[in-house]
Amino acid sequence: MELYERIRRDKACYNWSVRHLSKVVLARFVRNHHLADATYLWAFCSLPHSAGARRYYDTRRANGANHHQSLRALGNRLVGLLHGCLRYRHNYS
Repeated sequence: MELYERIRRDKACYNWSVRHLSKVVLARFVRNHHLADATYLWAFCSLPHSAGARRYYDTRRANGANHHQSLRALGNRLVGLLHGCLRYRHNYS
C-alpha cells in the first residue's frame, strides 16, 4: 500500500496491477470549480445577448457536441478573449 499512499499524496496519474488480477488507473483532474461554474454561467447568460456567442454555440452543436460541451467550449473562448484583452490592455468591442 505504500505506492497507493504516494499516489494519493502526489495526486498524479499512475497505473499498477493489484496482485496481477486487475489494473487500476487513478487520475485527478485539477481545476478551480468556482471559476468553472462562473465561466459556465457566463457562457449560458451570454447566449441570448450576444450574436457571436450564439453563433459559436450553434456551430458547436451542429458539429455534434452536446449542450454542456458547447457551453464549456463557449466559456473557454470567452475566457480566452478576456485574457487577451487583459494581457494586451485592449478594450473589448
